[in-house]
Amino acid sequence: MMAGGAEAASTADPKGPAIVVKRGVEYGRGGKVRLLMDMAWPKKKPAKPMPVVVLIHGGAWTMGDRANLDNWLKGYAAAGCVAASISYRFSNVAPFPAQINDAKCAIRYLRAHAKKYFLDPDRIGVMGQSAGGHIAGLLGTTGGVKELEGSGGWPGVSSRVQAVVCYFAPSDFPDWGKMPGYDTWGHDTKSGMFMLLGGAITDRPEMAAKASPITYVTNDDPPFMLIHGTKDSIVPYRQSELLRDALKKGGVEAELVTIEGANHSYDGFWEAKPWEKEVEFLGRILKMETAAGAASSSTATAFNVPTELALSYNALNIAVMRDGKVNVLTDTGRDWKPISSPDGKHLVFFRVHDWGDGSMVSWKTSICVIKTDGTGFRQLTSGKFTDFNPTFMRDGTNRIVFNRCAWLGEYRPMEIYVTTLGAEPGSEKKVSHPTEPAFEWVNSTLKDGRLFIQRNRTSANEAYLLTPNPGGLGKYEKVELPSTEYFHKACISPSETKVAYMLDPQYDNTYLGARIVWAKFDAKALKVWDPVFVTPDLPKSVEEYPKWSPDETLVIYDSGKEFKGSLPKSGMPINQIYAYRIADGVERCISPDPAKDYRTVCVIGYPH
Repeated sequence: MMAGGAEAASTADPKGPAIVVKRGVEYGRGGKVRLLMDMAWPKKKPAKPMPVVVLIHGGAWTMGDRANLDNWLKGYAAAGCVAASISYRFSNVAPFPAQINDAKCAIRYLRAHAKKYFLDPDRIGVMGQSAGGHIAGLLGTTGGVKELEGSGGWPGVSSRVQAVVCYFAPSDFPDWGKMPGYDTWGHDTKSGMFMLLGGAITDRPEMAAKASPITYVTNDDPPFMLIHGTKDSIVPYRQSELLRDALKKGGVEAELVTIEGANHSYDGFWEAKPWEKEVEFLGRILKMETAAGAASSSTATAFNVPTELALSYNALNIAVMRDGKVNVLTDTGRDWKPISSPDGKHLVFFRVHDWGDGSMVSWKTSICVIKTDGTGFRQLTSGKFTDFNPTFMRDGTNRIVFNRCAWLGEYRPMEIYVTTLGAEPGSEKKVSHPTEPAFEWVNSTLKDGRLFIQRNRTSANEAYLLTPNPGGLGKYEKVELPSTEYFHKACISPSETKVAYMLDPQYDNTYLGARIVWAKFDAKALKVWDPVFVTPDLPKSVEEYPKWSPDETLVIYDSGKEFKGSLPKSGMPINQIYAYRIADGVERCISPDPAKDYRTVCVIGYPH
């Protein structure tokens, strides 16, 4: 039996190799928190017990999801292993040593259930990335350190592992605290490291040492492979050099795979195919019979970046980008947030006619359309109101919904309107509640004609599916959200099973505190759940307007986080487009020119 209850159902993966995937296996308890892992193994039972590969996701100890490593999970299972991707308590829930306590519990659970899963308890390897690599490193160097075992379950069972792979991982916090620049961010109370250690490295030297894998190196540690880019701007490359040297000095096998010029999982990191080294190493140490299969199966899926995008380009002009080549459709410097029609022939956007006092509610804007070939421009609303963030509906009618800031004395609620491609200004119809004004904002739409909206009557943030009744009262169905924090700019995926959105705990209209999130979505159950952070908390940059790739493998958004300067006239920061692969958390900048500004991107043929 599993710890604490019944197991999740096993299912054979319908795509790819014949494997079984078991989701949500409870492996122990971290205080009152249920500790879960996803598992996978070959459907056909081999002749001998299988080696084990445990996977630990990253996310600055405060975010991420075990599902981020699904490709590794399935790849190692296809290669003849029992694979397990674990969740662990984040540092904003429980500080160190909770994370290593949980990981050790996962190892004990697997070893205690060796017969059940037909695994070899003497062939357990672990792979972790970033914060997960830090935890993996601790697993490797703290075998036999009783005070770090924790009490999550399966006492008396060994938590030792036989092989360790650490991607761009912290290993020596005290040394990190001495590096130039640490003082500029090390005292940020919201950072994952600060919460992990209970303070800054310089203020908590004993805890910093206790949380460092390098502290525990002994000659009985398992073989290590460390993989790191030389231009890592998040975890210094020196961290892996230090651990390699300490391991070798202690007589432990240790290899550092260096990726010249690569950053923290981007800027050429994955293009170097480091997983091939990983699989070769684990295959050798764990004596995998089909390690080559893991290399082809577990690697990150291709970056299927859409080839046709629309965006606001270089000081707010509407443009389309095909295969990296930009064609500018408008040249006003006042056009924002294009969204494509379902057939890919038109773009709808809003144009600013008067900036007012600078605040959005004082703008005078209009909803406009243009064909993707640059012809057929039309203005659909008068320009006398604040009309913004339009999108085409997905129900085949080519109707357009948008938001309008209404004026009711001193109260300015947001209202939702609907219009059509051929409409004249003034013919738009209100679909917001006719008698109970509120802050209503359309985010996205569904194929059945419902709108995914915000409706806030108080400071509470609420989501609804609204069946519009233009000019009358529509049907409101409340959607359960995973958090009470402020969400906005949501985009439903093409299959309508996922949603990406901005989560803004301290919403102040600057978006500086916002993070991009994706989560599961069920329109029938009226529920959003299992949120996964795409971006960390970057207080000096804005990450905004997420969209889905057509195959739903990528969340695409824009940000100025690699600040390249400002636009000459407006002073706006230069933004770039990023694609985040949800299977493994790998991210790339997909803009063709770092000196140009790209923002509010959408995929042609896919409405918001």
